[in-house]
Amino acid sequence: MLAPLAVRRSQRHHAPAIDLEVFQSRTVALANAATFLYSVGFFAMLLANVLFLTSVWQYSTLGAGLAITPGPLLVAALSGPSGRLATRIGYGPVLVAGGLTFAAGLILYVASVGVDANYLTHWLPGSLLVGLGVALSFPVLSAAAVAGLPQERFGIGGAINQTARQIGAVVGVAILIAIVGTPASPTTRSAASAPHGSSRPPPRSAQRRCHRSSDGQRQRAIPPSSSPSRRSREVATARRLGGHTIPSPSEPCKTDVFGCTPSTNYSSGTATLTVSGLTFPVPPRRAP
Repeated sequence: MLAPLAVRRSQRHHAPAIDLEVFQSRTVALANAATFLYSVGFFAMLLANVLFLTSVWQYSTLGAGLAITPGPLLVAALSGPSGRLATRIGYGPVLVAGGLTFAAGLILYVASVGVDANYLTHWLPGSLLVGLGVALSFPVLSAAAVAGLPQERFGIGGAINQTARQIGAVVGVAILIAIVGTPASPTTRSAASAPHGSSRPPPRSAQRRCHRSSDGQRQRAIPPSSSPSRRSREVATARRLGGHTIPSPSEPCKTDVFGCTPSTNYSSGTATLTVSGLTFPVPPRRAP
């Protein structure tokens, strides 16, 4: 967002932070643009690899760091030879080869890496191929960013190239986070997937069976009790609940002392209620 302001200030200031004259060289301009785009993909891949190893393959942080080490080691070993190769045959062919090798390594990741951890046969080949592509790209881009500048401006050209790399890293990580999002635990996912306003089902001990009587009304079946006094209380409670409709077993029940919340039914006719295994008629409650 502030980039246009920075460019405008650099155009007018006598000692700008970004010397725009360096971009008059086509090689420098293309090298910095390529560095930005390459950094977007590279740093997004690097963070994605760490997240995959720690969350899917359940590697520790130290284990994930050691797992991605072979690639950077290969980059360090091949950076010098790739620079000399670019000096001999030109920057273009080496950069094209590096980009294609990097893309081939990513394709190999996608084709071979799965949820089952298999480092040597599935992960390591892609890591080495990506490392080879980076070795043919990043060092050569840094060299190309100053190749078209006079010697006294090598420092400015190198600083601008590093800035392009860091901005690309920020953009790449931001895009990855926007795509992947924040991982959620199974408990969080279950709560997030539940319908809005829903509550946890009542405990099994608080649930009561419901059934339909002969006249089609849904009534509560109160489990038998071994205590005579409690059985009397159940019969009295059943009489007070006469004429109420009770949800069927397939319908969700709201938790109360009986496991379900009844609703009043003022229909005429004789209702039945099962208490302690016995079915007897209960006169329905009349409308006020």
